Amino acid sequence: MKNVFVLAEHKSKSFENITYELISAGRSIGEYVSLVVLGNASNMPNIEEISRFVDYIYIAEHEFLNEWDADAWTSGLYDICSQTRPDLLLIGKTNLGRDVGPRLAYKLKGRFIQDCFGMQIDDNNVFTAQRPVYGGNIIAELEFEFNGCTNIVVMRTGSYDKGIAELDTAAKVENVEINLDDDDIKVRHIEFIEESSTGVKLEDASVVVVGGRGLGGSQPFELLENIAELLGGAVGASRAACDAGWIDHNKQIGLTGKTVSPNLYITVGVSGASQHMAGCSNAKNIVAINQDKDANIFKEASIGVVGDWKTILPSLIEALKNRNT
Repeated sequence: MKNVFVLAEHKSKSFENITYELISAGRSIGEYVSLVVLGNASNMPNIEEISRFVDYIYIAEHEFLNEWDADAWTSGLYDICSQTRPDLLLIGKTNLGRDVGPRLAYKLKGRFIQDCFGMQIDDNNVFTAQRPVYGGNIIAELEFEFNGCTNIVVMRTGSYDKGIAELDTAAKVENVEINLDDDDIKVRHIEFIEESSTGVKLEDASVVVVGGRGLGGSQPFELLENIAELLGGAVGASRAACDAGWIDHNKQIGLTGKTVSPNLYITVGVSGASQHMAGCSNAKNIVAINQDKDANIFKEASIGVVGDWKTILPSLIEALKNRNT
């Protein structure tokens, strides 16, 4: 493929890790990779920090393009794709990407594939993408031939390595004019409240420690926080734990929550329902701790521990502390 477009995501004037992962994915199949950067004067990131990783950068600035306005981003991307006509646009499976991807595909009349973790193009220019279905129990392969429309693929985080080599020359930068007016914005954000958080982000963590219904309350999550801190990871939760109010919903992993792809995924009191496994099926290694020896999670785990978390977790924490001394 000649030219693959990548939608950049940025926050606090810095590019998110998913942007580099998408560039890595684009470079695996495209001869040239172009980055599309949307923003306004108050949030535009430093282009120089990423200019050595792509061939072209298209910048669109507008006062409506704040970090989370899906209506404005969809309209802006539609203008850019209509002008440049890329064959393929890669978008991250983030809150913004899941909003923008299907809307944009509908407007562009292109093909749309959601939740992919791998893709190839054969000698006949047939595009193939892999995505999990049925909670990750089956890997589906979807393919299409390019037909002149811009096709959109939404990639799950952690699918490609964010560490990519720099190119010999910096990207050619072009400013693109887009047309946005009040009629394009159906939902308006009144205020953004930044969540106070410390440590590594859940989506970027190489180690994720997850609690489920089996913990029985919010207090045991303090033990999970200790384990995550000792391993340099982050804490997540099943939907049942979030719905019970034991932990915030922004920690939810699963079909209706976040998708993670860590090297190590430790579950405590998680049954392993298909809806939950859909959010972690790309984890490299799963360690399951559960009292129920017949829990579905053991079918997915590399290592399974049958027992009471009240006994197991303190011992695990002690062992990790001894390892780090």
